[in-house]
Amino acid sequence: MTPNPASEVSGSGRPTEKHTKSQRIALFFAGVGAAQSFSNLGYLEGMNAVKEGCDLILATVSQRGGRVIKSSEDSVTACFADPAESLKAAIDVQRNAVENKAKHMVLNIRIAIHFGDGLTEEGDLSRDMAAFSSNANTIAKARHIYVSKEVFDDIQGFPGVDFRPVRIPEDLARRGFSFYDVGWQPETDAVPAAAAADTKPGNISSRFLHAAALVEGQYPRCFYCGSRRHATTSCPSKSLFYSSKGLERLGHLSIEEINRLFSKYLSQAGEDLQVLPEPVDGDGQEDLIFLAPLSFYELKIGFQLRFLNIIWNASAKEDWHKARRTRRESSPEGGMLWIARDCLRTSQLERAEELLKQQLRGSSKNYRAYCGLAFVKIEKGNYALAAECLNEALTHETSNLHRTYMLLLLSRVYEFTSERNRADDRLREALRLEPYCPEALFEEIIRCFRRKQEAEGVNRLQKLIHIYREFYAAALISPDLAPYQDTINRELQKIVSQSGDEARKAAEEAEKEIGLLKRFLGEDDEEFAHVLSTYEQLRELVSKPEAFLNNQETVRISKEICASCRTLERERKGRVLNRLGALESRALNAAQRGSRTEKIARLVTPIFESLHEIEESLEAHEPFSRCMTRCKTVSDELDKTELTIKKIEARHALFLFWVRFIKDSLSILLITATVALALLPGIVWSVGALEPGLLSLERSGLWPIQKAFLVVGSVFAVIFAFLHAFVRKARANSGR
Repeated sequence: MTPNPASEVSGSGRPTEKHTKSQRIALFFAGVGAAQSFSNLGYLEGMNAVKEGCDLILATVSQRGGRVIKSSEDSVTACFADPAESLKAAIDVQRNAVENKAKHMVLNIRIAIHFGDGLTEEGDLSRDMAAFSSNANTIAKARHIYVSKEVFDDIQGFPGVDFRPVRIPEDLARRGFSFYDVGWQPETDAVPAAAAADTKPGNISSRFLHAAALVEGQYPRCFYCGSRRHATTSCPSKSLFYSSKGLERLGHLSIEEINRLFSKYLSQAGEDLQVLPEPVDGDGQEDLIFLAPLSFYELKIGFQLRFLNIIWNASAKEDWHKARRTRRESSPEGGMLWIARDCLRTSQLERAEELLKQQLRGSSKNYRAYCGLAFVKIEKGNYALAAECLNEALTHETSNLHRTYMLLLLSRVYEFTSERNRADDRLREALRLEPYCPEALFEEIIRCFRRKQEAEGVNRLQKLIHIYREFYAAALISPDLAPYQDTINRELQKIVSQSGDEARKAAEEAEKEIGLLKRFLGEDDEEFAHVLSTYEQLRELVSKPEAFLNNQETVRISKEICASCRTLERERKGRVLNRLGALESRALNAAQRGSRTEKIARLVTPIFESLHEIEESLEAHEPFSRCMTRCKTVSDELDKTELTIKKIEARHALFLFWVRFIKDSLSILLITATVALALLPGIVWSVGALEPGLLSLERSGLWPIQKAFLVVGSVFAVIFAFLHAFVRKARANSGR
């Protein structure tokens, strides 16, 4: 069957322009069968059964490399590049549905598959595929797999299955459709052809699979996020705070994890893409499903009310980068403007408009009031009046920051009025004011791809990701870039590969430093244990090299570990060297004190040799504890040597004391004896000879005087010699 090329419709049934190029796909429909209804099982059990069935379908599609196009509470529409892989996925779903032992209840799932020219250049379904999608629910039966003739023709020879023609609704038969019921056995091979998928052109296993499911719906496109699943007035982004960091945290996951995350979210969130609460600490930290809506709504954060708060609160002196780094929302000025802003967030549009007009009557040059009125008109769907309000706001004197913001908003408004040229002009004007405004740069990248300037778009995207890493995840999941994912994914994979190489090198360097420090300090060291805990975080990151931000975080943590290891090693080596310096000073002092004694020289020389050996061992990364133990051993030896020196010095000082005492006492005694025995009699004789009768002392009378002189002299000699020796010893001790 050949699809009618005259016209095409989107996946939601809305007509689109004709495109000359399309991609052949296998369109896969699966839904919970009628027997799984609430009335048959009771409301609670029925609801759980439907949810479990959809979870099984979404998980299988994601694991098999399919791309989810649409999902609802009880059905999933997806596409595969290979019909054989879609049939294997269908068999896997039905096998798990029958073997659903956990709930002791068979899941009644119906599946239908069609193959043909399906996706246009803009990611919409062709007319033929849209017809199948809208009628698939009536084709399939519970616990059966139906495939179209096109699938049957493509998978001839599929082992372990048989095909039986079945009747289908007349309107489909008139369109040329025919279907076969697939009979499969429990032993039928449904293992994914991973190797074939890698080489098959158009492989989508490495792509984000849920871009279309995020934005399709029955409403006009939401100004704040671009989705059709809800009206602009009901956009869940209005309830979000600015500092969610959803895209940055999403970048720490691999594409497979991201697909599973969004698959689970889309099966639980309902039609309006509600925001899920983030688990508090210690409660469900492993379940990251809340990141799906946070990251999706961050894609267009520059056009949302939460960013308006940041701009209104920013001073005229701030630039865009400082303003967007703000992680808080406050209302420093208060008054009607901020009340109007809160009314906008709660969709009280009439009240907000009244307050803003009242503000303008009091101050007609307040750009904030015109900006707020523009949001009122946007939520009412009057984009022409919104553009007038923003143009009026631009006529008033504002800072570059505020003008950039309003030009960015105006560019978005002109997109909704289908004035693409004006939208592009305003965006370029915003970039002239703030050349590195990331939100404006990302929008310009989207326009580059739309203008078929893929090389320019890729180049700008690489530069943007290099500066603002959260835009890696933005490029990965953006519905605006979904039609160009083949080109973008190749570049993103290059970025991931390059960052992975850098991460591996950095991790190897960190591991080398850890190994050296481990040998030097040992695992029991308290400070090294802290470095090891950081290293454990690094090992977890290294185990996921396919996640871009994990690679960047790996590089950062690796550098941090290397710096910590080197600092810790330098500090510990410094501690050993200081200890060695102190010991060397003591040894030198001991050597100087014992320089006159050969025995002391023999004791000190081995100590110097030991100190030199420890220093060499330290340079050779001998363990720190062993170096400190050897220092302690040398210190103990030096203590003994110093004690020995003290004993020798004490004996030497005692010997000198007595030598000086004897020398001084003998000298004085000699002088005393000379005076008493020789000089005194000579004086008496000389005086008697010169003056007879003046000294009439006889020899017997002179002796007592001589004896008294000798006694007094001897006592004086002992006292003087002792005091003189003691003073000299005291001076010698004080000189040391």
